[in-house]
Amino acid sequence: MEPHHFFTAQRVLIVAGKGGVGKSAVAGSLALLAAQSGLRALLVSFDAETIEVPAHERLERVTVTPGNALTDYLASKGMGLISRQLAKSGIVELVATTAPGLDDLLVLGRIKAFEKELRADIIIVDGPAAGHAIDLVRAPLQLKRALATGPIAQQADEVLAMLADGTRC
Repeated sequence: MEPHHFFTAQRVLIVAGKGGVGKSAVAGSLALLAAQSGLRALLVSFDAETIEVPAHERLERVTVTPGNALTDYLASKGMGLISRQLAKSGIVELVATTAPGLDDLLVLGRIKAFEKELRADIIIVDGPAAGHAIDLVRAPLQLKRALATGPIAQQADEVLAMLADGTRC
């Protein structure tokens, strides 16, 4: 398959698998190949300790944590002051991980926001190890079942729509 066609079949590609098998190396290689193919590529990792990828003008790297995803979410909803206060107090990560699955929903919500704002032609996610990847993609549904209405339910609906759409993810 021609790389350009592969990378334009969807906008988000989550690389998951057993821990320690080279998942980060595959994600980085895919992002670099997409950039070398002329696409704007965004490599998303969940921690800063990932495989080094050579610099390329069409490749951007970003680390998404539950805390910075919460800060960005609150700011996007006009709650920048609260967001800044939480960040300044140092408890933003604690708040973001309080409810089971909330951290995963926040991270997926940030990836959904990148996809929706067309930040890149292709978003390559250096996903967690297989067991954690299953929890990651199940979190929106579990939170939706627990909270049928409100902002968390709405975010869960939007993330579920992205995950279910083969042209998006």
